[in-house]
Amino acid sequence: MVKRRRMSPEARKAAGERLAKAREERAKKNPPKLTHIHPDVLAKGADHPLCYNNIKAWLIYNKAMLPGLKRMFVLMLKVQLHD
Repeated sequence: MVKRRRMSPEARKAAGERLAKAREERAKKNPPKLTHIHPDVLAKGADHPLCYNNIKAWLIYNKAMLPGLKRMFVLMLKVQLHD
Protein backbone atom coordinates (compact mmCIF):
# COMPACT_ATOMS: atom_id res chain seq x y z
CA MET A 1 0.00 0.00 0.00
CA VAL A 2 1.38 3.39 -0.96
CA LYS A 3 1.75 5.86 1.87
CA ARG A 4 -0.14 9.09 1.28
CA ARG A 5 1.98 12.19 1.08
CA ARG A 6 1.06 14.84 3.64
CA MET A 7 0.43 18.41 2.53
CA SER A 8 2.40 21.19 4.12
CA PRO A 9 0.35 23.86 5.94
CA GLU A 10 1.11 26.37 3.16
CA ALA A 11 -0.02 23.93 0.45
CA ARG A 12 -3.15 23.08 2.45
CA LYS A 13 -4.03 26.78 2.79
CA ALA A 14 -3.42 27.40 -0.93
CA ALA A 15 -5.57 24.40 -1.88
CA GLY A 16 -8.36 25.62 0.40
CA GLU A 17 -8.29 29.04 -1.23
CA ARG A 18 -8.38 27.50 -4.72
CA LEU A 19 -11.32 25.31 -3.77
CA ALA A 20 -13.21 28.23 -2.22
CA LYS A 21 -12.68 30.31 -5.36
CA ALA A 22 -13.81 27.44 -7.59
CA ARG A 23 -16.89 26.88 -5.37
CA GLU A 24 -17.82 30.57 -5.67
CA GLU A 25 -17.45 30.57 -9.45
CA ARG A 26 -19.49 27.40 -9.76
CA ALA A 27 -22.27 28.86 -7.60
CA LYS A 28 -22.35 32.00 -9.76
CA LYS A 29 -22.49 30.07 -13.03
CA ASN A 30 -24.93 27.40 -11.88
CA PRO A 31 -26.99 28.53 -8.86
CA PRO A 32 -29.06 25.86 -7.09
CA LYS A 33 -32.55 25.46 -8.56
CA LEU A 34 -34.19 24.21 -5.34
CA THR A 35 -36.83 22.31 -7.32
CA HIS A 36 -37.40 19.98 -4.35
CA ILE A 37 -38.73 22.92 -2.28
CA HIS A 38 -42.35 24.01 -2.66
CA PRO A 39 -42.68 27.36 -4.49
CA ASP A 40 -44.83 28.81 -1.67
CA VAL A 41 -41.98 28.25 0.81
CA LEU A 42 -39.48 29.89 -1.51
CA ALA A 43 -41.81 32.86 -2.05
CA LYS A 44 -41.92 33.70 1.67
CA GLY A 45 -39.71 36.56 2.84
CA ALA A 46 -36.63 36.06 5.00
CA ASP A 47 -38.43 37.42 8.07
CA HIS A 48 -41.31 34.90 7.79
CA PRO A 49 -41.17 32.02 10.32
CA LEU A 50 -41.70 29.44 7.56
CA CYS A 51 -39.10 30.71 5.09
CA TYR A 52 -36.63 28.23 3.59
CA ASN A 53 -33.66 29.22 5.77
CA ASN A 54 -35.66 29.02 9.01
CA ILE A 55 -37.01 25.60 8.11
CA LYS A 56 -33.53 24.39 7.18
CA ALA A 57 -32.11 25.64 10.51
CA TRP A 58 -34.99 23.98 12.38
CA LEU A 59 -34.30 20.64 10.69
CA ILE A 60 -30.57 20.82 11.48
CA TYR A 61 -31.32 21.67 15.13
CA ASN A 62 -33.80 18.79 15.51
CA LYS A 63 -31.44 16.29 13.88
CA ALA A 64 -28.78 17.29 16.40
CA MET A 65 -31.22 16.94 19.33
CA LEU A 66 -32.68 13.59 18.25
CA PRO A 67 -30.02 11.18 19.66
CA GLY A 68 -30.22 12.72 23.12
CA LEU A 69 -34.01 12.67 23.11
CA LYS A 70 -34.06 9.03 22.04
CA ARG A 71 -31.68 8.14 24.87
CA MET A 72 -33.85 10.05 27.37
CA PHE A 73 -36.99 8.31 26.08
CA VAL A 74 -35.44 4.86 26.54
CA LEU A 75 -34.33 5.75 30.08
CA MET A 76 -37.84 7.01 30.92
CA LEU A 77 -39.34 3.75 29.65
CA LYS A 78 -36.92 1.71 31.77
CA VAL A 79 -37.83 3.75 34.86
CA GLN A 80 -41.56 3.30 34.21
CA LEU A 81 -41.18 -0.45 33.72
CA HIS A 82 -39.30 -0.87 37.00
CA ASP A 83 -41.83 1.13 39.04
